[in-house]
Amino acid sequence: MKWYWLWGIIFIVLGIWTLIPVSTASKPCLVGYYAHCTFTPVSTVMCFALSGLFYWLGRRKVKHTTK
Repeated sequence: MKWYWLWGIIFIVLGIWTLIPVSTASKPCLVGYYAHCTFTPVSTVMCFALSGLFYWLGRRKVKHTTK
């Protein structure tokens, strides 16, 4: 498994984790329910974007080193 796959999976899992509702949250998230992260839509998009960025940069680096 390449390193960029690992970082991509980590950030996808973290993005999904921010969406999970939890009853012990202190404040509701920006969408209106009590989730793990107060900034749920923003943090989810950021995690998914970082996942895509790591995948893209990793694939790019692998392509340039195999030439």
